[in-house]
Order: sequence, then C-alpha cells, then structure tokens
Amino acid sequence: MKHHIRVANPPNPSQSRVRRWPSAYRPRRITGFVAAILLILGGGLATALPAQADTSDPITMPDPALRACINASLGQGDSDPIAAAQADGITVVDCRNLGITDITGLERMPNLDQILLSNNPLTSHTPIRNLAKLRHLDVSHTGVTDADLPDLTGSPVIYYLGLGSNSIADVTELATVSSLTSLYIGNNTITDWSPIASMPNLDILHAANSQITDLTPFQSMTGLTRLYLGANQIVDPTPLANLTNLEVLQLSSQIVDLPSVPLGTATSNPVTDVAGNPVLMTSLDTGFNYDLATNTWTFATSGNKNLEWNTTISAGTVSDVVFTGQIRQHISRADAEPETPEVTQAVCMNGDIAYPQISLPTTEGITYSIEGNVAPGQTVTIKAVLSGDDHSIYVDPASDWVSTSSDHLSAELVILLDDAQCETPAPTVIDAPNGDLPVDDPCGPDNATWRLPTGSDVPDNFTWVITAEGLLTAVANEGYVFSDPTEALDPTLREYGYAPDTNEACPDPDSDTTEDGDKAEETDVKVTDEVEETDVEETVRVQVTGEALAKTGGPDAMVGILTAALLGIGGLLILTGRTRRQQA
Repeated sequence: MKHHIRVANPPNPSQSRVRRWPSAYRPRRITGFVAAILLILGGGLATALPAQADTSDPITMPDPALRACINASLGQGDSDPIAAAQADGITVVDCRNLGITDITGLERMPNLDQILLSNNPLTSHTPIRNLAKLRHLDVSHTGVTDADLPDLTGSPVIYYLGLGSNSIADVTELATVSSLTSLYIGNNTITDWSPIASMPNLDILHAANSQITDLTPFQSMTGLTRLYLGANQIVDPTPLANLTNLEVLQLSSQIVDLPSVPLGTATSNPVTDVAGNPVLMTSLDTGFNYDLATNTWTFATSGNKNLEWNTTISAGTVSDVVFTGQIRQHISRADAEPETPEVTQAVCMNGDIAYPQISLPTTEGITYSIEGNVAPGQTVTIKAVLSGDDHSIYVDPASDWVSTSSDHLSAELVILLDDAQCETPAPTVIDAPNGDLPVDDPCGPDNATWRLPTGSDVPDNFTWVITAEGLLTAVANEGYVFSDPTEALDPTLREYGYAPDTNEACPDPDSDTTEDGDKAEETDVKVTDEVEETDVEETVRVQVTGEALAKTGGPDAMVGILTAALLGIGGLLILTGRTRRQQA
C-alpha cells in the first residue's frame, strides 16, 4: 500500500537532505581505520606532526567577510592569508547571512562539494564556475539575475540548486543541467517553465510564490515526487493529473486577481479541481450572489471584492491535498455616459426673436444642470454629476464632453448659442374692401344697423369694426396695410359710413290697415271723400299725420317734406271751403 504524505511547508533549502543520489554522484568516505593503515604502510612508525600552512602561494580573497568565514573553518584569524594548499582541502563553504558581496577566491577551491551563500548581496557569481566536484549550491536571495545566472556546465555532478528569492525570469540556461534532482526556485518571476520541465532527473521542485498561472508545462514532469506550488495564481490544477508519482503536493494560498467588471456583470468561476469540476466560491462582501446553475457570480455593490475557495483534491499518490485560494476583483461603477442636450437656437418669427431652448437629457446615474444665461449669443455650460454611488461618468473621447474629475464623478459641456438679429418685415399690401355689407333695418326712424360676416366669411387680413356711433370701419390686421395710391389715407384704416335707413313707417295698432298696411293713404282718401262733413278736429288730425310722414326718415327726406306740405295745403283748402258754406 502506498503511503500518502501531506506537507504544509517546504523544508529549508539549506538544510534539505538529499532524497536520493545517482550512484555515480555518491561520495566516497575514507574511514579512520583505513587511514591509519595507510600511514603505517607509508610512514612507518614516524610520528606525524601537524602540517604547517604553506603561505608562499596565498589565494586572493578581497571580501573581508568571506575571508573571515573561511579562516574560521581553518582555525585562523579573520584576516590571515589563505594558502592555496589550504584552499585545496576545503570541501564546504557555509557563509550565509554575512553581507558578502565578492566571492572571488572560491574558484581556487577545486574540491568544493557544498557552497551555502544564501542571503548575501553578491555582485557576481562567476567564481563558482567550473567547480567540477560541486554537488550542492545555494545562492538564494543573493540578487541573481538572468544575466548573472550561474553557469553550471562545469559542474556535471551537481544535484541540488537553490535559486529562490532572486530576480530570475528566464531559466533557459538551466535546461542543460541534466544532473539536477532538487531545484528550489520559488519567489522569482519566471515566465516560461518549459526549460525546467525538460530536466530528466528532477525529483523535487520548489516553485512557490512564482506567479504561476498555467500548469501546462508541468504535466510532462512525470518524475516528480515532491511539488511545492503554494502562493501562486493557480486556478486550474487539471494538468497535475498526469503526475502519477507525486508523494507530496502543496497548492494552498493561491492569490488570483481578476479583471475589473462593471457593477452587475456576471463573472465566470475559473476555479476547478484536478478533474475539472467547478469549486464553490464564497464571499463575505455585501451584494455577493453565486449562481450554481451558471457557475457565475455577481455583486450588487461596487468596490474591491474578495472571494475565497477551500477544497481538497487528489493527484498522483496524494489525496486530501488542501487547495485554497483567494480571488480579488474590483467591481467598478457602471459607466454612465453623458448625453448631449437638445438645443433649439434662437430664430426670428414675424420680426420678433424666439429665445433659444435647451432640453436636458435623462441619463441613469447622472444629474444635469445649466450654468449661464440661455439667450442669443451667450455661452452656457451643461454640468453632469453623479446622482448615486453605483455609476461613474464615462466621457467618450470623440464627444464634446470633458471630464472634470479624476475619479469620474463629473463632466461638463460648453455650448455657444447662436446670435439672432431680427429685422421688421415689410407689411403685406392688400386692397381695401368696398364696404357693401348687408343692413338690418326694422321699421321706424334711425335704427338701421350693419350686419357683420360670421364663420368662414370673416376676412383673414383685416377686421370689420363698428364704432360706438355706428360707423363701419375696416382695420388691417398685423402685418397688413391697405393699398393707397394717393398715400394720403391711413394705411391701416378705412371708413364706410352708417347703415342706411329705409324710412319705413311702423303701422298704427289702433287703425284699420289696407292690404298693404298704409294708414296714411287710407286717411287721405277718407278726408277727400268727406270734406264737407269733416270738422276742424279731423283737419288737425290730417296735419299731424302729414307731419308724422315727414319724420319717417326714409331714403329720401325731401319726399317726406313735400308730402307734409301738400297735406297741409289740402287741409287749408278744405277748411276754407267749409267756412264759406257755413257763411252762405
């Protein structure tokens, strides 16, 4: 039965124990017993005295911190010279955290097996080239860059390399180091992992905190038994299904930044397990809504949001691997684009200026206002400000709107209103009417009136007006004048006189009327036929009747006067004849 292992934290690279070595790289140790035999055979019974250091060929080591570290291992003073013979016997250099900048002198130590120089600000790694016996090198956190990546082609037996926490982006050179079995290279900015994937003997890989997003290059690394990928940006671990030899896998504490989306926009969940099944997301932020049917989420409020996942997966021989992470996403305010208001410029209408009009639009999330005098020739500013917290003002660069705040809270639009200069138009000349309106004339004197048109007969360009005295006039409407070749008349007024009276007498209700209703004629006949029998009173009645006729006010007043005179003369003749008969 296979044993399942879970590791929360990777071991210390500098203290890592080699898990397995190829047989060709295993060190050979000479026991004390064998050494004693060799001394007896080679030196007889002579007593061996401690060898004195040969200082005739000292090595160059300018960095005082490195010199002191090496001398400490040799039992010498910090600044003592180091002979070449002494350097030849050094197999381990453990000088971590000492502020060393220059490692010149290590190239004179051909038998070095381990170099531990982590946490030193090294300026160059050149001295450690071509150390043929070097098997373990740790230069983590020493400022290694792509240009200064150690050349290990001269170290054919190296199996352990520590390059963590440097500034490495390109690891192409490492593809030639085929002897590596353990690589600690986390906390770098490597963009292409395919060179590492081609290492045939790689067994342990530490690549935590390396901004890894895609595990596709790792799917061919089937020889891996330990893989540390914590604190990356991994959401899809499906390529790990091919790593059937895995015994240790770490995938916790992933941190993923998703692109910002507008408020209310659905985001697809990118997190899956090794089998490709979606992993449920949770969030404590307000407005979070997860749709299981579509595997998406939305937020009802804007701002920076945090989502989390916490599950376990299986890969290789490992089960219950903790796969946790956090998604960070900014929910932006929905874009509200200011709209251009509708502007009606000033125009001249019948000689008068019609002032400009500005109709403000209605846009969700925006409140508009006008600053300035809306008048011909004036400049006004349209202000657009947010009306809530769920929008931001987006200004189209191609529009005339200008953003007035760096946080997209307001914008403005300047509008120049057209000027308008109106000239009074010349009036339209029309012919004056002839004044032949119909007349209403009831019987009786002086009561005739004009009958004005109504309905569709009312004229369009002038108005009939009757004064208080009964005078008929025509008044031109605005924009019209009456033609006048003489130029002596009022161009807007014409007078037509009073309504003509027909002088028709009203009938006497106390008298008998003829078929024609003419009482005066009946009286005349009666007086003529009965002259001899008529008394003075009748004659007087006839005279009164004649006077009444004279006042009729008919169309010809002279006719009335003559009628009255004739009636008076006739009455006088009748009276004279009667008097004569009485005297006789």
